[in-house]
Amino acid sequence: MTAVTKGFASRLGFGVGRTLRFFLNDRNAALRWVKRAVLGAALLLVLVNSFSWLLGSLLTLGCLGLALYALIKGDGGLLPRQVGTGWRYGPQGYGYYDMYGNCHPFGSDDE
Repeated sequence: MTAVTKGFASRLGFGVGRTLRFFLNDRNAALRWVKRAVLGAALLLVLVNSFSWLLGSLLTLGCLGLALYALIKGDGGLLPRQVGTGWRYGPQGYGYYDMYGNCHPFGSDDE
């Protein structure tokens, strides 16, 4: 016959079983329900915190995914164009843009 030592899982299972037996079994019915309420409140608190964290993570990933999708598939033509005249960068590069959107680059003949 070989000697078998108890492993971590066995000790953990035994401890969890003893803890649950403490909370769920008692001769006094009122005390038993108080213990069950305390255990239920503790579990609910842990689950609510975990749910909030999980939901926050999923919403963050969803928003980042939608923003990335909008950047990749979005139509740049819907964005407002720069209006006005003056020296600026525009669709045809740096230059003087008149009120019609025509670019007159620096050093052109019409200066």
